[in-house]
Amino acid sequence: MSKTYKLTYFNLRGRAEASRYIFEIAKQPYEDERFKFRETPGGIEGKWPEYKEECTFGQLPVLHVTKEDGSQIQIAQSHAIERYLARSFGLMGNTNEDVALIESIQESVMDVKTAYNTVKGKNDEGEMA
Repeated sequence: MSKTYKLTYFNLRGRAEASRYIFEIAKQPYEDERFKFRETPGGIEGKWPEYKEECTFGQLPVLHVTKEDGSQIQIAQSHAIERYLARSFGLMGNTNEDVALIESIQESVMDVKTAYNTVKGKNDEGEMA
């Protein structure tokens, strides 16, 4: 039995998209499990509220890895998942310096995403729209 992967996230790009790209670049098959949900005045409808308790830290994304011996692990946190996949598929560089540069780019991208998300809901005067 070979190692298998299942990436679980919501039905949107968000914090799992970089991991999906890594799977595609590595040409590695994986199961892309996506939760559909909708917010209502009474809360969130869909399977996510029940599944949340099974997740490490109660958050998504989560990567489920079934190893060759059949044992399973669950990896949480998007950057930890990305680094694990990159190392697993030989995409994390060959030296400590390569790794440091890759991680610095990853963190810079996160800074840009955070800044974008901070301002995307604001109008031209800087107030929440």
